[in-house]
Amino acid sequence: MKTESDRFLAAIEAQFLAASGNAQRIVETPSFRVHLWTVADAFYRNGAVPVARPPDWGPAIAAMAAAFGGGWRRPALEYLEERWPDLGRALAAAGFVREARLTVMASDDGGPATHVAGEAAPSSGSFRLMAPATPEPALRAYLQSLHVAFAQDQAAGVGDADVASLARALAEGRCRIGIIADEAGRAVAGANLIGIGHVPGVSGPVAELSGVWTAAPARGRGFARTVSSALSARFFADGGGLVWLAAENARVTGLYARLGFREVGHQLRYSRCPLEDHGAAQHP
Repeated sequence: MKTESDRFLAAIEAQFLAASGNAQRIVETPSFRVHLWTVADAFYRNGAVPVARPPDWGPAIAAMAAAFGGGWRRPALEYLEERWPDLGRALAAAGFVREARLTVMASDDGGPATHVAGEAAPSSGSFRLMAPATPEPALRAYLQSLHVAFAQDQAAGVGDADVASLARALAEGRCRIGIIADEAGRAVAGANLIGIGHVPGVSGPVAELSGVWTAAPARGRGFARTVSSALSARFFADGGGLVWLAAENARVTGLYARLGFREVGHQLRYSRCPLEDHGAAQHP
């Protein structure tokens, strides 16, 4: 019998697969779908996801790694551990290293997320949704703030293609962005709901809560909690069916548990240097 966690994980995987289809190029291998971009690895680019269980993982993993093309592009993938319990050991045997094991959390009713648009945030500032027709300079500034918060090189990481992709996602309803603005209207914190879409087994749209950030001078004042809460609450009020996220540590899981999210599984991240010798097996 399927548990609630099983149902959530199936929906999350379906949403993740659909959302990943926005890459610039997709390569289908027998057991993996590889999403490729034409720039070096930023925190949201160039990765594979498993789509079918083969008789032997070894050749399937080799074909997946080859699809990255060598050179600067690093073979990497993300997947739900509970959906593919035997994949980690096979990846380790192929020279992949586990980078992270994140806690997957989900909410299907909004929980106690009570902040709504316009409500005062802790200390100062207010929540608002970014409009679907937000001008290009504002989108670029938002992406630059996001990259800075995640310690990315904003000059190299934010290009015209990134801005255009975000504009399309907003216009098509595949993305929602919430921000906390200070008294001058500048964004000091933000969060995204990405990959919004319908999947089997969930009555309303499913979205991933991602890119939660706070500008350095504004940290420690509850802005991340407020923007996450408000964005999720508005999504559910508009008919959303499920919001999920991947949390890195106990502090983050505790924060989102207080917002009504509950733990349902784990997301694994693996990668391999494209030029190294993969002969020695490693433990997952």
